Amino acid sequence: MRNFKRTFFVVIILIFCVAVTNVANYVIIPYSYARITMHNIASEEHDILYVGSSHGLCGIDPDIVEENTGESGINLCFGGEYLRDSYYMVKEAASHHTPKKIVYELDPGYWVSPENQNGDFGRLYYEMPLSKTKCQYFFAKMLDADFRTIIFPWYNYRSQLLRIKDTVKIKGSQEYDEYDPAYFNDIVESYRKSGMIYRNRIEGEKSFDNFVLWDEKNIQEISKTYFEKLKVFCDEKGIELIVITTPIPRETQEMYEQQYADADQYFRTYFEKQKVEYYNFNYMDLGGFNRALSEFADGEGHMYGDTAEKFSGILANTLKNQ
Repeated sequence: MRNFKRTFFVVIILIFCVAVTNVANYVIIPYSYARITMHNIASEEHDILYVGSSHGLCGIDPDIVEENTGESGINLCFGGEYLRDSYYMVKEAASHHTPKKIVYELDPGYWVSPENQNGDFGRLYYEMPLSKTKCQYFFAKMLDADFRTIIFPWYNYRSQLLRIKDTVKIKGSQEYDEYDPAYFNDIVESYRKSGMIYRNRIEGEKSFDNFVLWDEKNIQEISKTYFEKLKVFCDEKGIELIVITTPIPRETQEMYEQQYADADQYFRTYFEKQKVEYYNFNYMDLGGFNRALSEFADGEGHMYGDTAEKFSGILANTLKNQ
């Protein structure tokens, strides 16, 4: 009887801890457009999936590509998305609808920098619905995380404690239930149903120091591992895999000319061995496309929305004519 009481007490404590953690997750973890994206890849069928970094998030408008090619698409790029994340995003999407193409937007800095365990580290995993892919994603990534973020997902968002009231308000709203992207629209940017972030033109100083420059000595082998896993997955599913690097300001490229040239040479050689088409739009004739810093929100290369629309037309022609 005594052992039964102890076991019962332990079970009650565990249930209480789980309940408290779930409540904390709900009130602390902010609403993310990743939730909308996960909903859309499960409920909609798309010809093209775009994966990659924030450059792709702000630079690729799937609607413009569709207007020019007839191929529908969804932008699955995110700030802080590494190839490990892209791979499991593609697997999750393909478990619902198999696309015709994967366009991987390559930012060389992501290949030479380790993943930071900040709020972005587990965001895509947290928003992914329970599935076989999510379980695989957990063992492939989350076991590398700080154990506190595994047990208490809200831990990475503890800086949001002062925003609990706003978080609870939006999560209790009709907009949240209906996956309405309007919540993310403000004077700086707006989130579109296609998954793209449209950056509005805002005057101000533009920095050149918020990005990682290419250095082959620092290459992360995990990036190569997951790109090659993605290639195998696409081959097995009959999906065409294409790699692009979006334009950056001409001023930035000239400032770090050697680093960008070295990265371009490395990836041209690497993707040729992988038998994957690679388009680096910084070394292509883009016609009248303006690569001046004035067309970008920062020196790193995040495009303004109207710049992204023009680039997406160029991307569409490239995809159509390849």
